[in-house]
Amino acid sequence: MAKDEGLIFPKVGYKEKLKEYNPGQSKKYQSSQESQLLEQSRRQAWILVRKAAELLKKKFGADKVIVFGSLANQVNFTLWSDIDLSAWGIPIDRFYAAVAEVADLSSHFKIDLIDPETCKSVVRDAILTDGIEV
Repeated sequence: MAKDEGLIFPKVGYKEKLKEYNPGQSKKYQSSQESQLLEQSRRQAWILVRKAAELLKKKFGADKVIVFGSLANQVNFTLWSDIDLSAWGIPIDRFYAAVAEVADLSSHFKIDLIDPETCKSVVRDAILTDGIEV
């Protein structure tokens, strides 16, 4: 028995399915159902973003919250995208508690919280340039 047989790929037909896969055309030919799932996922992500921003402002004293990454740029958002947030004004001694609470808001989405005061300047510049304030 092959090492991956029956574990990762189905026993029959997986080689044929791999031959059919064309990543360059996958977005162009999404089915209507896939498009609806993507839009539903995007809406759910934005609901979580607003909930996280409210939590960060009310409980942790954030002055400003910005969503960045694939959710801020609709073209790059996929069903597997995470949520990237950056928050200003959270005291350093409470930042990791804020990270934990934000991460616990969803079992579906991975939520990352970046401290703009300590991240690399190139990351902070991208957040400020391409991000959306919530």
